[in-house]
Amino acid sequence: MMLTFVLLHGPAVGIAMAGTTLVGQAIGAHRHDWAFKVGNRIILMAVAVHWARSALPARPANLGAVGTAVFLPISRRSTGR
Repeated sequence: MMLTFVLLHGPAVGIAMAGTTLVGQAIGAHRHDWAFKVGNRIILMAVAVHWARSALPARPANLGAVGTAVFLPISRRSTGR
């Protein structure tokens, strides 16, 4: 379950965290117009990435032979099978 969460939500969270840094730097430089513009674009980018990643299958078996080879050993180790 945690692997699914990281793979699906991780990229969007990373973009949002980077956006927070950019907005903070713009506010620190007293460029509130730039902070507003960057913040809105980062929100759109994070939502788009999250939407695109959520459209992918969440189960490793649906990812084909490569996905099964990569994720199956990890899932077996974590469940103790």
